[in-house]
Amino acid sequence: MKTLLIVRHAKSDWTHIGQSDYDRTLSERGLRDAPAMALRLKERSFMPDLIVASTAARAAETARLLARGVGYDEERIQWEQDLYHAPAGLMRDILAQTPDTVNTLMLVAHNPGITDLANSFCGPLTDNVPTTGMAAFRLDLKHWADLYTAPATLFFYDYPKNGPGLS
Repeated sequence: MKTLLIVRHAKSDWTHIGQSDYDRTLSERGLRDAPAMALRLKERSFMPDLIVASTAARAAETARLLARGVGYDEERIQWEQDLYHAPAGLMRDILAQTPDTVNTLMLVAHNPGITDLANSFCGPLTDNVPTTGMAAFRLDLKHWADLYTAPATLFFYDYPKNGPGLS
């Protein structure tokens, strides 16, 4: 049995006109929401064995804030440039390469891929995973390479406006 937590990056800052999409950082709300969601993970005693994250600024900031919040060593985050606006299929391909010694995996990336990936595991969950939204799944598999066919069960789905303790 493996656990996969997929997370959409926190709210980004759109105030810098002309800034590239890739370089957009987090807004004040994003800087509040990511630590708040990390606290909810900590309250669940959720600790990833590995965090895999997009290298885009807003996803990287989100991954670092979540890691810090749950006590995960930020130096151990695995950075994947291909996760920047990756479709769900490519996300699965990247996840399928995870070492089998990893039992609990966190992925931090972008929409629409995150929403499509969440829905691919459990059927229609949502039409849009909100910023800093997260969906956790229990996967009946021993090898991450079997991710394509493994039965998945929704463990929890949470997002900032869900309110504390409501997930």
